[in-house]
Amino acid sequence: MTLVRNYGVTIVQTTLKANTTASGRMVIHYRQATYAQMKALVNAASFCYMPVRYDCIATQVCLSHARKI
Repeated sequence: MTLVRNYGVTIVQTTLKANTTASGRMVIHYRQATYAQMKALVNAASFCYMPVRYDCIATQVCLSHARKI
């Protein structure tokens, strides 16, 4: 994670384990945070992002537009 000067950082962990194998669409659940809490956090933040690492062999990545909470 990159820290940005003059900004606080909030980290909310997901329930996914490291190196989770995905197939199709995935629903991500956050530990100890409700949907309402996540929505309030996103709305109060100056900016937010969710880093994702994708390791593949001969697989295509299809990305759609991000959906606003």
